[in-house]
Amino acid sequence: MVELTEAYGIVWAWHHHNGDSPSWQLPDMDLMGDHAPVFRGTELASHTQEVGENAFDYWHIEPLHGVEFLGEATPAREAGPLYHLDSKINRQLPMLGTRQHIVNTTAFGLGGTCVVADLAEFGIYAVNWVLATPIAPWRVRVNLAVSSRTTWGNRVPAAVRSPVSNAAARAVSAGVLKALKRDIMTDVPIWHHKRYMPHPKLSRKDGLIGQYRKWATQFYPPTDLAAPSSLTGS
Repeated sequence: MVELTEAYGIVWAWHHHNGDSPSWQLPDMDLMGDHAPVFRGTELASHTQEVGENAFDYWHIEPLHGVEFLGEATPAREAGPLYHLDSKINRQLPMLGTRQHIVNTTAFGLGGTCVVADLAEFGIYAVNWVLATPIAPWRVRVNLAVSSRTTWGNRVPAAVRSPVSNAAARAVSAGVLKALKRDIMTDVPIWHHKRYMPHPKLSRKDGLIGQYRKWATQFYPPTDLAAPSSLTGS
């Protein structure tokens, strides 16, 4: 059984290996911008868990993406089917220079990871999605989506405030989506060629991989780690 629902401007599909109805719902969270999300997609040889796990392997972002990881702003926490982390990072932002800020990362099951950058001092709130949908054994469709809000329209007359804010938010989202796609395409060759190890020897530099994998076991049948029960977004 596949059931559909819409949340955060995204259509989500529920899949269960036994055809059971959804055992959890998407929470009511502020994850929408001033416009519907803008999308880009690609296919790759990997697994939905590998794609989601990447967001919590935080020590790889500096050597691979040029983003300095400064530490966990708050300890990672589980909330049933959600896994959440607040991280302090230092990165180059278009037109803003190098800025230190906090990003909020939430995994929604194995099918979706959301990264929110709230840059209130610049009037920007950007919601980034990495949505992995399995389409064949060890083959996934990854959709990237961005929706943003800005406060820039507050500086113009009320009569034109809404269209100005919407246009500004879309411009921000276009730039953020371009950067998100660049980051993901840097990860793709690794996803294509890495070998999954059920019990790897992890070090401190492997971030939250061990905790994330333990959390992820709830989405699998007891004896089958190849058929997750989760929500995927598109």
